[in-house]
Amino acid sequence: HKSGFYTEPFELEISSEPGTTVYYTTDGSVPAADALSYTGPIHVYDRSTEANVYRSVRNVTRDWLHYEPEEAPVGKAYILRAVAVSGDGSVSEPVTATYFVDMDSYRQSTVISLVADPALLWGEDGIYVTGRDYDVWYLNGQAGEEPVRNYNRRGRDYEKEVFLEYFSEELTFSQNAGLRITGASNREDPMKNFTLYARKEYGGSDSFDEPIFPGV
Repeated sequence: HKSGFYTEPFELEISSEPGTTVYYTTDGSVPAADALSYTGPIHVYDRSTEANVYRSVRNVTRDWLHYEPEEAPVGKAYILRAVAVSGDGSVSEPVTATYFVDMDSYRQSTVISLVADPALLWGEDGIYVTGRDYDVWYLNGQAGEEPVRNYNRRGRDYEKEVFLEYFSEELTFSQNAGLRITGASNREDPMKNFTLYARKEYGGSDSFDEPIFPGV
């Protein structure tokens, strides 16, 4: 099943070269040794009714002890990432797919799926959160100089690789890209803005494969 919109849940089958084992994740992370081993079809369904995970992260704004994330479940795609591992331990490049199940309200819109390892965004060193240094300072008396919050840091050191899929009713193109937090005061907002960069170093092109804003 290709990435895209589906009206009903389905069973996803994965194939790979003989003698390899497939490992997969459903949280956006690249599969590692502790990932699930593929042994049979995977049930792909609408996850929108499940509890929010990353939307519930609190340290995405300066005074986060007083921030109450939205609890009502938000719309969720089903993200699957898989790798094949050979008998000698060689690992394939990850394959990523985004499935929108029973989410037809989005089908008529342009949709961009950005898939990244959650730790790159919401981990202690993630670019979407205040970060380890700030949180230690914030929770322990706030003595001394206030550390820079992670989402306020700039430059290539704070650019993280993501897998981008562009949908205009159906999947139009996909490629790896770089992502940074962007903006000025709105970096403090829980819902942040991104800048995307096409770079050959991510294994693709130094431009986006299709015009994202046709005619511009």
